[in-house]
Amino acid sequence: MVNTTTSTTDLAKDFDQKDFDLKKWINLRFAGHKSIPLAQDDGLDPDFNDNFSPPSATANTPATPLPAEPKLLGSAFDQQTSSLLVQLQFLNQDISQKLDNHVQEAQRSMPRVLHDLHVLGSALASLDAELDAIRAESDAPARSSTHTAFAALEKLDHVRARMESTRNSLREAESWSSLASEMEALFASKAYDAAATKLAEAERSLVLLQQTTDYDDKKALLHSLQDQLDTALKPQAVRVLSEYDASGARPCLDLFELIHRRSKFLDIYFSIRTSPLLRLWTQYDEDVAAGRAGDLPTWIEGFYGEVSLLVTKELAWTPAVFRGDARAVVQSLVQKLFSTVDPPMSSRLSAAAANPLESLQVLISAYQATLSFGSQLENTLASSPSMAVASSPQTSSSEWLYILYEPFVPFQQDYAHYEKQSLLVQLQTLTPVSLSDPIDLTGSLAEEFPWVFSAAEGAIARCNNFTFGLASPGLLSTLSDFFLEVHSRYTNAIVTLRQLLNLEEIGHEQSYDDHSLSADLAWTNFQPALKFLAIAAAMFQRLESFESRLSAQLLSNPISSPQSTPQSLLHLSALNSYAYRTLLSSTPNPLLPRVHEASKALTRGAQRLLYDTMFRPIYLRLHLLPTPPPPTPHPFNLELPQFSLSPQPYITRIGEHLLTLPQHLDMYSDDHAALAFSISTIPHCSVRNTDTVDDDEDIPHIWIEALARGTMDQYIASIGALPGFPPHAARQLAADIGYLCNVLAAMDVEPLSGLLSVRRVLEAEQSEDLAGALEDEEIVRRIAALRMQDA
Repeated sequence: MVNTTTSTTDLAKDFDQKDFDLKKWINLRFAGHKSIPLAQDDGLDPDFNDNFSPPSATANTPATPLPAEPKLLGSAFDQQTSSLLVQLQFLNQDISQKLDNHVQEAQRSMPRVLHDLHVLGSALASLDAELDAIRAESDAPARSSTHTAFAALEKLDHVRARMESTRNSLREAESWSSLASEMEALFASKAYDAAATKLAEAERSLVLLQQTTDYDDKKALLHSLQDQLDTALKPQAVRVLSEYDASGARPCLDLFELIHRRSKFLDIYFSIRTSPLLRLWTQYDEDVAAGRAGDLPTWIEGFYGEVSLLVTKELAWTPAVFRGDARAVVQSLVQKLFSTVDPPMSSRLSAAAANPLESLQVLISAYQATLSFGSQLENTLASSPSMAVASSPQTSSSEWLYILYEPFVPFQQDYAHYEKQSLLVQLQTLTPVSLSDPIDLTGSLAEEFPWVFSAAEGAIARCNNFTFGLASPGLLSTLSDFFLEVHSRYTNAIVTLRQLLNLEEIGHEQSYDDHSLSADLAWTNFQPALKFLAIAAAMFQRLESFESRLSAQLLSNPISSPQSTPQSLLHLSALNSYAYRTLLSSTPNPLLPRVHEASKALTRGAQRLLYDTMFRPIYLRLHLLPTPPPPTPHPFNLELPQFSLSPQPYITRIGEHLLTLPQHLDMYSDDHAALAFSISTIPHCSVRNTDTVDDDEDIPHIWIEALARGTMDQYIASIGALPGFPPHAARQLAADIGYLCNVLAAMDVEPLSGLLSVRRVLEAEQSEDLAGALEDEEIVRRIAALRMQDA
């Protein structure tokens, strides 16, 4: 067996070869050993050696068959394989150990390498900066000399150009002596292009002659020649503009611009384009005189339609002639048209405003048509493709449209006057409040009541449509005056109703029949009075909701900054006042304080009207308070009573009327809302806090209690007006008061302390009993004093 020991260094060299091949290496390791023959039946593969090839065999050398060798013993092959595996394991461990050492060394040396790289980078940056500085220093002299050379050349070029210009100007100045004759020849030959160029050159040279003695003469000659050329070009301009000849209009405009007569060309253009519309404008007066014209807003809307057609046509034509100024020219065309209409728009509006009933609506309709037309013009100009390309940013302002809206500004500033005039004129056309039937009168008032607030809400819309809300202070003043006039009308209706219902003041000297004292008449009058109270209550409630909407409307569209051209114009007018800004910053509550007070007064008047219809029979009977006659002496000097201590008829009739109140008021249960409205303000009402009123059942009782308290007050006043109180009269009155107190108890009403005091005074028998009453109320003291005189 051959020693096959090989060092790990040799193995490492084998594996380090670039063309290492594993199969060849294995064959090489096992080919150089002597073999020991084996028996054929030892179980080995007879073709074992066929897997090996001699190491000398290459691709370029023909294979030489090896001599037959005997096969290795099994134990020798195993030993050789084991030895080779051990060597490979040692080699693997050796390489792993060396790799670990190298990795640890690299980890220890990495920070030092990074630091070296950083130092190297800084050194390179410093070197680069030094190289740039050196390069700049080396190039500076060359650049400086080059710049100096070019500066000198540029200066020489400017001097040359100015000398040439001066030479040309001097030559042009020399030609002034023959300018007039040359121009005459050019005019005669109609060489207008050459004439315009000649005059432009003469105008430039005129600057050099300002210090000469004949400067003014030359200037006058130049203007005269320019005027002649202007006059000569005018027929051509009229022709090309009338025929919409853009190819001829542009050169013509260039000639006008050469002699600084562009404005003359524009005047010709404006005159030709606006003349048909100006004739149409004046035709309206002829139609009015002949009775063929309709209302002004409709006619103006039609006129605006014709202007829109003209603008659309000019937007398509002007860019080919005026190029970059096309939009400005179209805007100037519109301004020229509306500044030259005769009569002006303001005169037309003043004539329309002369009718007080329709003036405001006509003004608003005309203004709305103008707003629509102005907005259409702006959109048309903005959306025109030619305008988007040709127009300059300087033409984007909308102030040129002021010419449309300025005629309306004086009327907008007087909006409050026209609104008040319109509302009051409409109010005067309503049915007068002097109808002879109470039912018809209240029915008429109920029908006109919705119109009142419809007109007021219309005023809010008109203020927004005409002034964008800037006239809100004037609107509040107008609405206040309007509602005050309405309340005055309804107050006059109360006076009329009191007359129709015979509720005027009643004097002691009057006499009354049984019909006047009938309770049935009181309930007949009760119906129109209750209806009027319902109207007054509805008006007060509607006023509160109206104020809420008005306040919301004022605060919803404040114009702190204008959003459109008409708003911008009004923002500059007197409407944008301190009062308007104060109103927006601190809206008062209520908005219409005087109207609120008038509405409360109207409610109290309506309640008094209804109260008096029920109180009238009581009032009349208490004014007829009978005075018992003195006792008639008996023939036999017997003191017999001359009257009964039973209640007298007047007080029993009053008691009966009071006792029927609940039954009659229950018949009007559907009208409890009117009866309950502001119930604390009805006459002689003891309720001061309406929150204590629980339900509808309390409403009739509150009215009944108020009537009972009014009865007691009037009874006390009537007793106090009697001239004296003889004993028999005092006892009768005390009996009457007692009856009334029983009626009040049945109605669950507490008697007044004053009535009870009067009763005690009347029932007193001795002067000593009356002495304490002298410290009571004034009327009680008076009754007590009269009793003491009659005792």
